[in-house]
Amino acid sequence: MRFLFIIACFLMACTAKNGQNNVEQNPAMQHTKEALPASLPLVEEKKVAQPKIDYPEPEYKETIKTTPIAEEKIKISEKQEVPVIEQPPKKIPKPFKSINSPKPWSTNQKNYISKTTEHYEKSTKPPDNPPDQALPGKKLPLTRFLRADGELVDLKDYEGKKNVLLVILRGFAGSICLVCSSQTLALSKMASSFQEKETEILLMYPGVGETVPEFLEALEKLQPGYEPPFPVVMDVDLEFIKTMNLEASLARPTSIIMDKKGIVRYAYIGKSVTDRPTVQILLQELEKIQ
Repeated sequence: MRFLFIIACFLMACTAKNGQNNVEQNPAMQHTKEALPASLPLVEEKKVAQPKIDYPEPEYKETIKTTPIAEEKIKISEKQEVPVIEQPPKKIPKPFKSINSPKPWSTNQKNYISKTTEHYEKSTKPPDNPPDQALPGKKLPLTRFLRADGELVDLKDYEGKKNVLLVILRGFAGSICLVCSSQTLALSKMASSFQEKETEILLMYPGVGETVPEFLEALEKLQPGYEPPFPVVMDVDLEFIKTMNLEASLARPTSIIMDKKGIVRYAYIGKSVTDRPTVQILLQELEKIQ
C-alpha cells in the first residue's frame, strides 16, 4: 500500500512538470495569458447625433358635410332613436336694394310700352311659332325659387290647390327691357282673370337679385303706386335657365303653364324679344285644362 502511494505521487509530479514545459515552449500563449485581464471592460456605444429635419406641417381644410334630411329618424343604437328636426331654409336679408336707380323713361319709350302693353293684354293673335313640344307632360326639374323679399317659393306647395303660370322674363341685360315691362303690366291688369281660373302667376326675373327692385321701380315710374299682384321670383345664378336650356343674352322669354298636379301642360319659348304669348292666349290654354 505504501508502495502504491509513492507511485501516485511520482506520477502527479511528472504531470505538473510537463504542463510547465508546454507553456514555456509556446511563448505566444503565455503572452496572451498575461495580456488578458481578469474581466473585460464594457465598450461604451457612441451615440451619433442625428440632424434635425423640419418637415412642413400638413394643411388641414375644414370640410362641412351636408346630409339631406331624407329620413324621419336617425338610428343611434338598437334600442334608442332620436327624431330629426328639419330646419327652416335660410333667408337672405331683405329688402334688396337697387344697384342703380333706373333711368327716366323717354316719351318714345313710354309710348312704345303703352302700345305693347295693350297688345299683350287684349290681342287674341297666336304667337308666330308653335308651342314647345318637349316640356308638356313632364314636371319641372327645379321647383324652389327665391323671392325678391328673401322668402322661398316652392311650386310643389301649389300642387292640389292651383294651376301655375310661370312667366320668365329676359332679365337685366344692362337696361330695363321694354317688352318685359309691357308684358308684366299686361299680366298685372288681367291678374283677376287668372285668379278666376285658379291659377297663380309667378314672374321670374333672371340675374342679380338687386336688379329686381330696379325693374319694379322702373314700372312704378310708369304707373305711380304700382305693386305686382303676384310673386316675383329670381334665378340669381341662372341655374333654372341653364337647366332648361333657355339661355340667350340672359334668358329667352318663356311662358309655362302647369296643372294642379305640377305637370306642364303648355310651354312657349320665345325665338325673339317680342315673341311671347298674349294674356288672352294663355287664358285660352288654361281653359283646356279645366
